[in-house]
Amino acid sequence: MKKFRFSNFFKLPSNITLSTKSIILILIITFIYIFIFILFSHLLRAGIFPLSVIPVIIIGLFFGLKGGFLVGLLIGLIDIFLLNSIIGLQWENIIRSGTVSGFIAIIVIGCLIGIVGDLSKRLKNKQEKLKKSEEMYRFLFDNIQDGVFVVEKGKIKFVNKALIEKTGYEINEIIGHPFYKIVAPEDQEKVIRRYYQRVKGVNVPKNYEISVLHKDGKTKILFDVNIKVVEVESQKITIGTLRDITERKRREKELKILYEVSSLLNKSLNVDQILERLVEAIGKVINYHYCSICLIDKKKNALVTKVTRGIGKDYWKYREIIPFEKNNYDISELTALKGKPFYIHNLMNIDIPKEIKENIIKKYNLRSHLSIPIKVNQEVVGVLNIMTQEIRKFTSNEIKLLLTLAEHAGLAIMKAHYFNLLRESEKKYRSLFERSKDVIFVISPNGEIIDINPAGVELFGYSSKEEIMKINAKSLFYYIEDWNKYQKLMEKRNEIKNYEFILKDKEGNRIIGHISSNVLKDEKDNIIAYEGIIRDYTDQKELENQLIQSQKLESLGRLTAGIAHDFNNILTTLMGYADLIKMTSSNSPQIKEKLEIIISQCQHASTLIRQLLDFSRSSITEKFPVDILPHLKETVKLLNRTIPENINIEFNYKQDEYKVKANINQLQQVITNLAINSYDAMPKGGTLKIDIWKEYFDILKKPFPEMKDGEWVVLKLKDTGVGIPKEILPRIFEPFFTTKPPGKGTGLGLSQTYGIIKQHNGYIKVESEVGKGTIFTIYLPIYKSPKEMEIERKEEKKLINGRGEKILIVEDDESILELMKRTLKKLKYKAITASNGKEGIYIYEKYKNEIKLVISDRIMPELSGIELIKSLRKKNPELKILIITGYPLRENEINFLKKNKISWIQKPFNVQQFSKIVRETLENTS
Repeated sequence: MKKFRFSNFFKLPSNITLSTKSIILILIITFIYIFIFILFSHLLRAGIFPLSVIPVIIIGLFFGLKGGFLVGLLIGLIDIFLLNSIIGLQWENIIRSGTVSGFIAIIVIGCLIGIVGDLSKRLKNKQEKLKKSEEMYRFLFDNIQDGVFVVEKGKIKFVNKALIEKTGYEINEIIGHPFYKIVAPEDQEKVIRRYYQRVKGVNVPKNYEISVLHKDGKTKILFDVNIKVVEVESQKITIGTLRDITERKRREKELKILYEVSSLLNKSLNVDQILERLVEAIGKVINYHYCSICLIDKKKNALVTKVTRGIGKDYWKYREIIPFEKNNYDISELTALKGKPFYIHNLMNIDIPKEIKENIIKKYNLRSHLSIPIKVNQEVVGVLNIMTQEIRKFTSNEIKLLLTLAEHAGLAIMKAHYFNLLRESEKKYRSLFERSKDVIFVISPNGEIIDINPAGVELFGYSSKEEIMKINAKSLFYYIEDWNKYQKLMEKRNEIKNYEFILKDKEGNRIIGHISSNVLKDEKDNIIAYEGIIRDYTDQKELENQLIQSQKLESLGRLTAGIAHDFNNILTTLMGYADLIKMTSSNSPQIKEKLEIIISQCQHASTLIRQLLDFSRSSITEKFPVDILPHLKETVKLLNRTIPENINIEFNYKQDEYKVKANINQLQQVITNLAINSYDAMPKGGTLKIDIWKEYFDILKKPFPEMKDGEWVVLKLKDTGVGIPKEILPRIFEPFFTTKPPGKGTGLGLSQTYGIIKQHNGYIKVESEVGKGTIFTIYLPIYKSPKEMEIERKEEKKLINGRGEKILIVEDDESILELMKRTLKKLKYKAITASNGKEGIYIYEKYKNEIKLVISDRIMPELSGIELIKSLRKKNPELKILIITGYPLRENEINFLKKNKISWIQKPFNVQQFSKIVRETLENTS
């Protein structure tokens, strides 16, 4: 439209095409020409040629060669027609007059003018395109975000608008100046060297980073430079773009700092170390002159300065503790109390205490102060302070970064706090927890092991990851049905949690594993793998079984202790009267023989009761420090003489002192019981191996969790017998449980062994496999005190008579009361009786000057034996007292009796034992 302005002049419709408009314009000019020709026809005979040339020239110039030729031809035909029709010239005259040659000349002129018009239009089009191109590139050049510059002969020839705006210079302050004018001083040498190397053709980096100094002389802008050298008219020109990467580098630096702080947070639990590193990190992204971190101490109701950096550190030592005051002069206090950032633009313009203003603000020329709260779960736990010497405003990005770092500090404090709580509450088990590892696995649905961690390699007993990955996961399940069950669960539920399966290692040993697993699917929702963890619960299961067994044995122990007490009372009466009847001289030999049988059976029953009490850990035994090795050697010698020769006994030991606090007779009984069990388990012969050594156990390696850390004596008896089936292994320590046929055993040997070891604060463990034998391992705590010595006591069997002393007997059981009364008379003592404690006090008051000894039962209604003792001792501190008990004495009761010089005897007892303890008590002067 712009090319054909005549069409606009005639107001042609806009929907007419360009070709149509051209034809219309030619026709209009043609009609104008015809009109003028007709109007001036009487004058045109001589001037037709000049008149015809005019439209040809006009059309040729505007429409080019085609237009000039067509118009010239058209005008020529019109001229001939008009001359013939209007002027009346005959065709012969027109031809003879040379008019035709003139017409041909018009056509030629039209073509020539058309060629000129074409050339003119092409030149005009090129100029317009060039102008538009220049306008477009100028627009792009000035509106591009990156800076652009052109350097020629070391001078800046051109810069775009973006570079001017970024650097703050005016264009005339840059154009014509050296190319390195705006480059920061530290990068100028590098830029100059590379420029001249590049001009000389040296291959230097085209892309690198430089710092540009803003016109204000303070702000540095980091640019990514891209340089290209072009040659124009034999002159090398440098063209470059500068992309502002200041913000990107700032973010990268911040992210790097945050990553370093996060990494430190994950690696360290030292709050002071983390806070130190935090302050260092802040200094890398924010220029400060003083920085500190203070934490709130609720007990002191104050802020305690933990870390300081920068100027004035000495001053802040005197303000290490900043108490919360009503005036709240300190911005740190405001931040701590309000829980939000506070900013002071100029410290000199605010009302603060003179001491602070003189000794810190003026002295160190500090001006701006920013304080950021450190929070944990929305609770303020500390404050981050930053101070600068220049008056400055912190940007929103800087404040966001400081808030993020303060959040990291809060996380570090919280983590350390909870860790310390955990360490205090679980200190005993921390080491065990730290060494526990779960198996992590990824397997395909058909069982191919895709990946497994070292814990899995170790748990399943393989030498390397490569070795275990060669097998199929289904072979790690002890029962193939469990593998099928696992697959079905995964397909149905897509996940399982803590599901228990029995697995096996390379050697076929059972592993109890808790599996938590989920499926991995592809984009089509097909299951491609199972991933999860396996937690080894084998040891935990064993411990659970031990606990259940221990609780079971404890219950049985309480039951047997009660039964033993009742039997003791009965046996005491039977044995006492049998002894008294036996001592009567008028008895016939037949009666004495029967009495011996009664006494023998009572003693046998007493032994059974003793075994029950041993099992229940309730028997009363005296223990003394003793080296058990010599006694163990004697026991082994005895076993070699009594056990058949087809059983080989091996005794292995290292010469050392194996000192424990024990009753050596009971420990020898333990070895004998276990040896007899091994003998019964090897009817065709075999080997019994006995080992003793000392070992130190800590939390990581002790066989029983409740064992105390320290040195223990370990005694192991291993046989090659038939072994014990797993289904009965948990019951072997139960009283009266035996696999032997009737008449071959009471079932009390192992229960007695268990009780004796427990009485000695020890532990016993049994391991057995059918067809391979059984191992009993005993653990006894080492005794280290050098003051006590081994003491052996031999029981006196002779009868010891009295000297007529008067003795008070206090007993609620009438049969035992009557027995002791008769026994004392038989032993030549004078006996008086009381059926309970209150009556005993009354009788003592009546005969206190005559009574030399009080014999009392421990358990009585209304007033117990211990209470009776306390009451009598208040009346007579030197009174001799003997306690008789059918129940085992607790340790605190034994200590009480020893402290108060009181004797005691355990039921059942015979006359000889009773006579001995009565005499010893009367004669005891210590």
